Amino acid sequence: MEKTQLKRKKRLRRRYRARKTISGTPTRPRLVVSRTLRHIEVQIVDDIAGHSLVGMSTRSKTFDISGKRVDQGRDLGKQIAAKA
Repeated sequence: MEKTQLKRKKRLRRRYRARKTISGTPTRPRLVVSRTLRHIEVQIVDDIAGHSLVGMSTRSKTFDISGKRVDQGRDLGKQIAAKA
């Protein structure tokens, strides 16, 4: 098995292990955060209904990209909380 395939398999194994115990409900949805080297994406998910309630990203047109990455994450958290 190649190194990249093994790395992907290990990452998926960790993800499924965590998801066994974590599930979003309509009263208490799950927060999903995806980070890349340049952007941060956030979703609030209801797993029972199987859809995303709210989603935002630093790539969206309404988001101001200026500032440090930590400040961008803080602003994104405030905006997603206001929408939720």
